[in-house]
Amino acid sequence: MNLFLSFSWNCFARERDLEIGQLSLTDEENLSNFFREIEAVKGNNEEITNLLIDLQNLNEETETTHGPKVLRGLRDRMDPDMVSVLRKAKIVKEKLEALDKSNVANRKFSVAYAEGTVVDRTRVNMTNGLRVKT
Repeated sequence: MNLFLSFSWNCFARERDLEIGQLSLTDEENLSNFFREIEAVKGNNEEITNLLIDLQNLNEETETTHGPKVLRGLRDRMDPDMVSVLRKAKIVKEKLEALDKSNVANRKFSVAYAEGTVVDRTRVNMTNGLRVKT
């Protein structure tokens, strides 16, 4: 029994751990490029959030306003925001699809990045985390 436990622990201990910082230089370079792409998507998500907040505020103003000229002016302010939200959402969707393709290509790049490795799990989890927020 002790032999079994020590063998399984040794197999587990051999794998590099991202949280401890046991990554090679190529792993760190690979992930740093990936994190730059992630930051670009996060920036777009933040812009979308700010535009949606502005749209919500304008919508609340339309509910309290009764004059047709004022309503028309509010709608004219809302239309460009809606168009830019749709454009940015489309860009985010394309970037997430590109990240998925990049993750698959990265698995094929080297055995060190194969499915289930530390780098692969990090990339997949970060991509899926962004997808949930979007």
